[in-house]
Amino acid sequence: NWSISESSDEEEEKRVVRTQKDKKWEAIATQSNNIKNKLKIQDFVSVLDHFEEMNKQLSKVQNIVAAEGVPTAYVRTLVRLEDEVASITREQQKRMNTNNSKSLNKLKSQLKKNNVNYEEDINKFRENPVESEESQQEESDFSESEESEPSESEESESGSESESEEEERGEDPMTRRRFWMIKPGKEQKETQKTEEEKPKAPKAKPKEKGKETTTGEPVKTEFTPGVISTKVQELTELRGKKPASKELVDTLRELLSYSVEPQVTLQILYLLIFSQFEMVKNKVTVVMTQEVWVDQVSYINQVLDLYEKSPEVFLTQEEDKVKTLVGFLASSLERLNEELKKAFNTTEPQNPEYLTRLKDQIQLTKLSERAFKVYESKEDKENLGRVCLIKIDHLYYIHEDLLKQMRETENSFAEEPKEEIERLVKIINEGQEKQRKVTAALKQSYHHSIHQRFAQAKQALLKAEIDQEALKEPYLQVLYNRTLVQLGLAAFCNGFITAAFGCLNEIVSTHKLRELLGQTVIQPSKEKSTTTEKEQRKRLTPYHMHIKNEVVESVFFISAMLIDIPRMAQNPQDPYKNLVSAYFQKMMEYHENVARLGPPENYRDLIVEAADKLRKGNWEETYTIIYNLDFWKHIHKAQEVKEKLSVHFKKSALATFILKYSRNYLFTKQQLSEKFKIEKEPLENCIEELRKEGLVTGEWKDGVFEISVEDDSRVEFLTSIIKTRAGDLDKFIEHLRGNQGFLTRFNEEMNLRKPPAAKRKNLIEFRKA
Repeated sequence: NWSISESSDEEEEKRVVRTQKDKKWEAIATQSNNIKNKLKIQDFVSVLDHFEEMNKQLSKVQNIVAAEGVPTAYVRTLVRLEDEVASITREQQKRMNTNNSKSLNKLKSQLKKNNVNYEEDINKFRENPVESEESQQEESDFSESEESEPSESEESESGSESESEEEERGEDPMTRRRFWMIKPGKEQKETQKTEEEKPKAPKAKPKEKGKETTTGEPVKTEFTPGVISTKVQELTELRGKKPASKELVDTLRELLSYSVEPQVTLQILYLLIFSQFEMVKNKVTVVMTQEVWVDQVSYINQVLDLYEKSPEVFLTQEEDKVKTLVGFLASSLERLNEELKKAFNTTEPQNPEYLTRLKDQIQLTKLSERAFKVYESKEDKENLGRVCLIKIDHLYYIHEDLLKQMRETENSFAEEPKEEIERLVKIINEGQEKQRKVTAALKQSYHHSIHQRFAQAKQALLKAEIDQEALKEPYLQVLYNRTLVQLGLAAFCNGFITAAFGCLNEIVSTHKLRELLGQTVIQPSKEKSTTTEKEQRKRLTPYHMHIKNEVVESVFFISAMLIDIPRMAQNPQDPYKNLVSAYFQKMMEYHENVARLGPPENYRDLIVEAADKLRKGNWEETYTIIYNLDFWKHIHKAQEVKEKLSVHFKKSALATFILKYSRNYLFTKQQLSEKFKIEKEPLENCIEELRKEGLVTGEWKDGVFEISVEDDSRVEFLTSIIKTRAGDLDKFIEHLRGNQGFLTRFNEEMNLRKPPAAKRKNLIEFRKA
């Protein structure tokens, strides 16, 4: 009896031994179920906690994951979270409370970073989704049950050997207990056997394409024209009702390989192109892969090949008997162009992939050229203008010298880019909408500017008649800023210093040069919404189209220096009074107040040092410093520009020298000519220009230049300072007291103390006597 009672206690307290893998997998499955339940009520605070806990559990078994793969429960949870987050609209998120909305945003960012490591597993799961672990293990359980069922011969053998086995295991109390248990009879065994022998229905597997499983032997489907046409018609009707998928794309590719009829082939190509575009959402953050992009280009090329062989397939009969070409080609080219730009903006410039994507521009240029010829032959002006804009987009920012080198390896680029752009702009200006005209004019002006054709660039910009309404789009705002900056650089290279300063001052003085040129994204604050960040990403310019900040700022500061240094010498008591550039003034004041410990470190320090030399009239030292700056390596024909610039340095130094020292000294033409290395006649013309500009007031008398200076005396200068400071003090006291100012009340008290008018008159006469 003691043995039986002991065995029953052991049965109740029987321990189940589980491996470390089973424990962790069960913990992950538990967190997965918790996430599933919390998603039903959209409790994203709890979802985020369970998701973080599940990631911790998975990180502890990385060695098991590396050996056996990621658990299905984890991948299923990632897919479920990804779909749930994507399905929530902005309005639904606004209705959530603050904690729930914050948790949702945090979950989005964590999913975005986390799912990059499991993209392959997620894609496999989406192709063949498993709803639960039971459905995944159903087939394996069926096979295990078949293996575990004993045959009749095995049962007879087990019956004959039962006595020997019981003797061998007679020491075990659990085995001894079996002798006292009721064994099933023959009838019970037969019923149990018949139930076990019933075949289980295995999980239905999807039929493979081109195979039939009814006969047991795979039979390849014959793709006749009728079968292909019927299948394409079915897929066409499903479009819009069912989202595009990889299976649909694979089916269309297979149908395309067997298609013979041009009309059916065209329909398949349309479905392929539209399906692949639909699979890649047209968002700023979603980028089409290079493989898909190249496939799209090849499909559009096949469409154009089909047009060349049988153009009647593309034509549709209208009521007025006029045949027109379908416009999907231009929209497809625009989408490919946008996807290529997004790929540039999301790829690091140091990455080799960036260089491979640059080569894709050649394919897009060839494709746009073919589309241009098609629309030109059909006189489709609307779509022709759209294609012209794409062609200009990949041509306007490239210099002619670089185009010559590119043409040696690839003949798809125009031999005369200037004439080609003028021809394309002329086509766009004929009956196109204003936004396209403005875009084309800005790009044409930009192209003239990089070739230092300042007059033509300015004329093209003025012809566009750009207003605020035309620059509503973020892309056009950036393009306008880039064109204006490049126009300023062209003016500087041609020696028009005032024009260069005027073009650059408005943009550089904002201290947001990179943001205005679309070369970086402003880091969004917590208060800003995601829409603001998306708008900023639309403004981004690809890295290979960037303008060097060092070049723009160096040109701006040099232009400001040449304009403002003579003005500083014009008013020695208050040198910063009448300066044109406030940015240059702040930079000069900062360097004056800061002690310099060592040589200049950057281009700004060098320009300030050059300005100090120029204030003393030393144009040669100033020119040497500017001559050796690093930004010149980015300037086309830099040597010619430096020669033009030397004249302006001489002119500015001459005006500064005369204004600074002519109060105490007289200078002859010979002395000024030798000091500034200017001949006498050009010297007179230079001083005459300075007089017209209002920088110098004086005249030549017997070969000596006498400056007429309206200089205030020292007492008057100090008096003006005291008046200014007294006014500031009065405003300060008035602000503190909130009533009448101190000086106002003082004047009133003085008026009360004044004698009457008659006495005051006698007093004045007495003083005169």
